[in-house]
Amino acid sequence: MDCLQKGINDLCTWAEKWQLRFSIDKITFIYVHQMLHILYRETSMSGINEARDLRVLVDAQLLFKSHINGVVAKARMRAEQILDK
Repeated sequence: MDCLQKGINDLCTWAEKWQLRFSIDKITFIYVHQMLHILYRETSMSGINEARDLRVLVDAQLLFKSHINGVVAKARMRAEQILDK
């Protein structure tokens, strides 16, 4: 955890040096294995249990159950539309 917080602090220092701003409201991280308390400029960052990256939904246990369920639901809906015509 200390290594992660140090990395975020270094990122903050780098951003200030180059006069860049991060939108803290849009930054989240996924809890993998354990809950963490992460700060960015003394602001607590929100953690989430699921995240979508490259259109793939993954959860904190690194499982794709929600993603698969969503794809199956969309496929069923399409199949019903096709079969109803």
